[in-house]
Amino acid sequence: RYPQQRAKLLKLSVIFAVVTSVLATIACLTDIVLLLYVALLFLGTFAELSSSTSEALFADSVPQGHRSGVFITKSILTTVGSACGPLLSAVGLLFLGDKWEPHQMKAVVIFGCVLMPLSCIPCLFFQDPPAAA
Repeated sequence: RYPQQRAKLLKLSVIFAVVTSVLATIACLTDIVLLLYVALLFLGTFAELSSSTSEALFADSVPQGHRSGVFITKSILTTVGSACGPLLSAVGLLFLGDKWEPHQMKAVVIFGCVLMPLSCIPCLFFQDPPAAA
């Protein structure tokens, strides 16, 4: 309904990501499970806002007739990117000792929470494509 507002929603989603990171880090450091649940609510909000708006922006930015190849490439990159999180976790646990103790798991989760806002920086630079004439 408001196609010129999608980039603003994407930027708004970054706020949810930062709040998620802060809350999840505090929850890990203090062992407050309720705070972790709240962080997961913010994470879900971030994921849905960023996913739906970035998909819409992406689809509107690619000219019709050229979308299939671009969407296949995007899908491949998305799959590879989704594998990076578990890979980083595995490497982190390898260096911390692969015993899966709570302090080791917390360190890996906190490291991920620190990386999350950094990975959202590109979202701040998206712009709505010009309206079709």
